[in-house]
Amino acid sequence: MGCVANKQNKDMTDNPFFVGPSLFINLKGGDLLKHYRIEKPLGKGAQGEVNLVVHLMSEQKRAMKKIIKSQKINEKLIANECQIMMYFDHPNIVKIYELFQDSQYFYIVYEYLSGGELLDLINKKKELKEQQIANYIKQVLEALNHCHTCGIVHKDVKPQNILLESEEPDAQIKLIDFGAAKPIEQEDIDIVGTPFYISPETILDNSNEKSDVWSCGIMTLQFLTGKLPYKEEKDPQRICDMIKGNEIDYSLIDKVTTNKAKAFIRKMLIFDLNNRYTVEQALLDPWIQDNKNNASIDKKVLDNLKQFHSCSKLQQAILQLIASTMMNNQDKQKLIQQFKSMDRNGDGKLSHQELKAGYMQIYKDELKSEQIVQEILKKGDFNHSDTLEYSEFLVAASQYNQLVEKEKIEKVFKLFDQDGNGQITIAELKKVMAGAGEKSTQWKELIKDFDQNGDGQISHQEFIDTLIKKISDNQ
Repeated sequence: MGCVANKQNKDMTDNPFFVGPSLFINLKGGDLLKHYRIEKPLGKGAQGEVNLVVHLMSEQKRAMKKIIKSQKINEKLIANECQIMMYFDHPNIVKIYELFQDSQYFYIVYEYLSGGELLDLINKKKELKEQQIANYIKQVLEALNHCHTCGIVHKDVKPQNILLESEEPDAQIKLIDFGAAKPIEQEDIDIVGTPFYISPETILDNSNEKSDVWSCGIMTLQFLTGKLPYKEEKDPQRICDMIKGNEIDYSLIDKVTTNKAKAFIRKMLIFDLNNRYTVEQALLDPWIQDNKNNASIDKKVLDNLKQFHSCSKLQQAILQLIASTMMNNQDKQKLIQQFKSMDRNGDGKLSHQELKAGYMQIYKDELKSEQIVQEILKKGDFNHSDTLEYSEFLVAASQYNQLVEKEKIEKVFKLFDQDGNGQITIAELKKVMAGAGEKSTQWKELIKDFDQNGDGQISHQEFIDTLIKKISDNQ
């Protein structure tokens, strides 16, 4: 996989600590109710029920999927889905927070998405403009581009797996349900997917990243016309026969309003996958480019990036935890818009050139912009990927004094101080940050920046002082 998962393996060997989205995720035993309050049921699926829960430490609402352990459910598949999702770091992919298990169930805790399915919104708002639909499809493509960059095919792209994070007008979409996902190079074991959206090669041979493009093309056609290209056929087997025989109703594309949208869909639904669009090509298509929202560069955000100071590995980890669990939606939405306006190829990370292009818009000075970007990557590229990934950007582009408000720091300290004695031990760090790996991390070295009296643990005051001190460093 060309994703942070590979980078993690390298960093585990070469560096004392890896900071990334998987750091705090591990399969936990014990009492889930020590960490969460169950609020209400959200629904039931094929694998189990989903509940709204509240994370006691952050007071953040989350969704918890409860999956019964039985012979019918392959535990390896559940582990595979979680393993894949742990390493995604993108604003349009649902975030996984924690995994629990007891003798009867697995519990997977995800980001809570309160906006419902995108298709429901489109059906309710018949007047939804083509530009708005194009922007939603762009977000789906960006999520898929990140998946493909990470070496993963989703395999089940459909409207039911595209949710809105909230009911706000500018809410982001989130791609969910990676139960069918697989590495691109891996052969298909079974035909997996929903018949209405499944690609010809998935039925005939083997799925690859262009299979997701086909599914997205069918979905786009449905959003723009309200219909699927199967001439009202409902039988799943007959639909699969139509798809693999290249007999779908391509004439439905003519009912789409604009020529650019028609051309876009046709290139997504080319039967021969060698000639079909890639996700990268789809993102550059005129229909997407002409209809996208172009957020202007916010100088204040780029100033925050420029002023971000170097910090220790443990500080980096704490800041990422705060940004992912405690940042309010309004602040996060503003940063997401900036991130996406700079992420020109839509792969979910900011390259050296993309960062430089942003600063060139402000300073019109290539040498100055180059120097700034080199410093940013030196300080903010926590996992040494030579890019600024989404979670890294959230930390470095935020106002530091807002990120480490005393209330937030107190909550994080309580998370680490599991026995409540006012000291964080190395054993407690290992337990909370189990994604770091036991053998590869030099834990004593990790806490040096915080452990001011050298007693091998971090007191409450040392924790507060170390993080607050950095406020003055950033001013």
